Amino acid sequence: MTVNDKANNNPKAREDFGKKISNSTISNYTRNIKVFFSYLYQEQVIRTNPMKNVKKVKPEGKMKVMLEDNQLKQFFKSFDVTKFEIRVLGLTSC
Repeated sequence: MTVNDKANNNPKAREDFGKKISNSTISNYTRNIKVFFSYLYQEQVIRTNPMKNVKKVKPEGKMKVMLEDNQLKQFFKSFDVTKFEIRVLGLTSC
């Protein structure tokens, strides 16, 4: 709903227009919509929750790329271990 009757809604101008939507994106959208309708139902704005019987879409899991041994060693060597800092209740001591 908009106040402007001449709203400019041009989905074809989007860079992702026409591309396949991932299961992760669909899962995120449905989760957010379910929360919204649950709120409306809880506040008695609506009588029935239309999202109650909508099933979850399982996002596909992606395999993480493993680091080589030399990359892992380089990663751990990149930390500055010359300082030791303890933070307790906002107090800092070095």
